[in-house]
Amino acid sequence: MSDTPLRKRTELTIERRRVVVMTGRRAPMVAWCSVCGRDTAQLTADEAALFCAISSRSVYRAIEDGSIHSSENADGLLSVCFESLPNK
Repeated sequence: MSDTPLRKRTELTIERRRVVVMTGRRAPMVAWCSVCGRDTAQLTADEAALFCAISSRSVYRAIEDGSIHSSENADGLLSVCFESLPNK
C-alpha cells in the first residue's frame, strides 16, 4: 500500500441570473435610432448603466466610441438605444 495521500478535487459550477426591474412614472420612450434604422426603446444614460451593471461614465465612454447608440432630443436630453446595449 502506498503512503501517498489521495487528492480530492471539488468542481463548482455557478449559474447567475440577474433580473432588473425599472420602475418609474414615465412611460417607456420609443424613438428612431438612426444607426439601427428603426424605432427602438430608449433609456436615459443612468437607466442604461443600471441595466448593464456598469457606471454612467462607462455608458458615456461607450457612446463616445460609438459602441452604444444615442441621440439628443430637442431639449438636449440624451437617450440611449436599448438595442445597442451589451448584455441585453
